[in-house]
Amino acid sequence: HLSSGAQDATDVAWTMRGLMQAVRDGHGWFALPGEPAPARRALATRAPELELRSDGIAVLRLHAVDTASATALEWAASLHDGIAAVAARHPRGWIIDLRDHDGDSPWPSLAALSTLLEGPAVGAFVSRRGSQGWIVERGAARIAGGPALVDLQAPPEPDFRGPIAVLLGPGTRDAGEDVAVALRGRAD
Repeated sequence: HLSSGAQDATDVAWTMRGLMQAVRDGHGWFALPGEPAPARRALATRAPELELRSDGIAVLRLHAVDTASATALEWAASLHDGIAAVAARHPRGWIIDLRDHDGDSPWPSLAALSTLLEGPAVGAFVSRRGSQGWIVERGAARIAGGPALVDLQAPPEPDFRGPIAVLLGPGTRDAGEDVAVALRGRAD
């Protein structure tokens, strides 16, 4: 109904911009015809933070990661190893803080978090043409039917089946949103 009086694509674009502003969408954008897409902010990789609190809760804070850099695989392997080290101390639950997690590709994050995900199917890309499932198992992440996009060559490890809390915020973008989807629907 908002654009019922629209005469052309420009009218619809302005309506969409107003709607996005009304719902405080700071992530999406809608370009007017002929207008270039906004420039993406440069990502600077920051190491994740892991701790096991005295109450037995493990806390993982994920920050931005430049997944196009040559070090993205190292970042994912280091995160995977850090999670495994904390998991070996048998936390009773996890808090995964995605409030500052951003990255162009979800695959390094998903591969690193494999022990905390209830895979192998953890999400999907969905379009009018169908669905492409996200498969994550033993440190490898791929699209269903395809080769591994990230493979950390991790040894088999037990999955964590306890409670996980996920924190989201305005800085949860792109890869962070995909990780949130992959964590959705867990039993605890």
